[in-house]
Amino acid sequence: MTTIIITAPESQEKRERLFQVLKELGVSYAEAQGPEKPEQERIESAFWNPKTLKELLEEQGVQPVDNLESLKVDFWPGNEAIESFLAYTRRERKDAVMRES
Repeated sequence: MTTIIITAPESQEKRERLFQVLKELGVSYAEAQGPEKPEQERIESAFWNPKTLKELLEEQGVQPVDNLESLKVDFWPGNEAIESFLAYTRRERKDAVMRES
Protein backbone atom coordinates (compact mmCIF):
# COMPACT_ATOMS: atom_id res chain seq x y z
CA MET A 1 0.00 0.00 0.00
CA THR A 2 1.31 3.45 -0.96
CA THR A 3 0.77 6.44 1.32
CA ILE A 4 0.35 9.87 -0.20
CA ILE A 5 0.09 12.94 2.00
CA ILE A 6 -1.98 15.75 0.55
CA THR A 7 -1.87 19.42 1.51
CA ALA A 8 -4.52 21.94 0.55
CA PRO A 9 -3.78 23.90 -2.63
CA GLU A 10 -3.41 27.65 -2.38
CA SER A 11 -6.25 28.63 -4.72
CA GLN A 12 -9.85 28.18 -3.66
CA GLU A 13 -10.76 26.68 -7.03
CA LYS A 14 -8.07 23.98 -6.74
CA ARG A 15 -9.01 23.33 -3.11
CA GLU A 16 -12.66 22.79 -4.04
CA ARG A 17 -11.63 20.44 -6.85
CA LEU A 18 -9.42 18.47 -4.44
CA PHE A 19 -12.29 18.10 -1.97
CA GLN A 20 -14.57 16.99 -4.81
CA VAL A 21 -12.10 14.30 -5.95
CA LEU A 22 -11.57 13.09 -2.38
CA LYS A 23 -15.31 12.92 -1.86
CA GLU A 24 -15.70 10.86 -5.05
CA LEU A 25 -13.00 8.50 -3.75
CA GLY A 26 -14.75 8.23 -0.40
CA VAL A 27 -11.76 9.68 1.46
CA SER A 28 -12.01 12.55 3.93
CA TYR A 29 -9.50 15.39 3.74
CA ALA A 30 -8.32 14.53 7.27
CA GLU A 31 -7.58 10.95 6.18
CA ALA A 32 -5.75 12.22 3.09
CA GLN A 33 -3.52 14.46 5.21
CA GLY A 34 -2.02 11.49 6.98
CA PRO A 35 -1.20 11.20 10.68
CA GLU A 36 -2.53 13.91 12.98
CA LYS A 37 -0.29 16.93 13.32
CA PRO A 38 0.80 18.43 16.64
CA GLU A 39 -1.55 21.10 18.03
CA GLN A 40 0.75 24.05 17.25
CA GLU A 41 1.20 22.95 13.65
CA ARG A 42 -2.60 22.62 13.21
CA ILE A 43 -3.12 26.12 14.61
CA GLU A 44 -0.49 27.60 12.31
CA SER A 45 -1.96 25.77 9.33
CA ALA A 46 -5.43 27.12 10.13
CA PHE A 47 -3.98 30.64 10.37
CA TRP A 48 -2.27 30.50 6.98
CA ASN A 49 -5.14 28.66 5.27
CA PRO A 50 -8.21 30.55 6.48
CA LYS A 51 -11.70 29.32 5.71
CA THR A 52 -13.65 31.03 2.99
CA LEU A 53 -16.72 33.10 3.80
CA LYS A 54 -18.87 30.37 2.25
CA GLU A 55 -17.26 27.72 4.49
CA LEU A 56 -17.81 29.85 7.58
CA LEU A 57 -21.43 30.53 6.68
CA GLU A 58 -22.12 26.83 6.19
CA GLU A 59 -20.26 25.84 9.36
CA GLN A 60 -22.07 28.39 11.51
CA GLY A 61 -25.49 27.86 9.95
CA VAL A 62 -25.97 31.55 9.16
CA GLN A 63 -29.24 32.39 7.47
CA PRO A 64 -30.26 35.61 5.69
CA VAL A 65 -32.43 38.09 7.59
CA ASP A 66 -35.91 38.23 6.08
CA ASN A 67 -37.40 40.73 8.51
CA LEU A 68 -35.48 43.64 10.05
CA GLU A 69 -37.96 43.73 12.93
CA SER A 70 -36.51 40.42 14.10
CA LEU A 71 -33.23 42.25 14.86
CA LYS A 72 -34.92 44.85 17.06
CA VAL A 73 -33.89 44.78 20.72
CA ASP A 74 -35.09 46.76 23.71
CA PHE A 75 -32.05 47.32 25.91
CA TRP A 76 -32.14 51.08 26.51
CA PRO A 77 -33.31 52.05 30.01
CA GLY A 78 -36.59 53.92 29.72
CA ASN A 79 -35.64 56.58 32.28
CA GLU A 80 -32.32 57.57 30.69
CA ALA A 81 -32.05 60.15 27.92
CA ILE A 82 -29.78 59.53 24.94
CA GLU A 83 -28.15 62.92 25.58
CA SER A 84 -26.68 61.63 28.86
CA PHE A 85 -25.11 58.69 27.06
CA LEU A 86 -23.71 60.89 24.29
CA ALA A 87 -22.24 63.36 26.82
CA TYR A 88 -20.62 60.48 28.73
CA THR A 89 -19.18 59.03 25.49
CA ARG A 90 -17.74 62.39 24.45
CA ARG A 91 -16.13 62.90 27.90
CA GLU A 92 -14.57 59.44 27.82
CA ARG A 93 -13.17 59.96 24.33
CA LYS A 94 -11.77 63.37 25.27
CA ASP A 95 -10.16 61.92 28.41
CA ALA A 96 -8.66 59.05 26.39
CA VAL A 97 -7.13 61.52 23.92
CA MET A 98 -5.70 63.58 26.77
CA ARG A 99 -4.16 60.46 28.37
CA GLU A 100 -2.50 59.52 25.06
CA SER A 101 -0.93 62.99 24.64
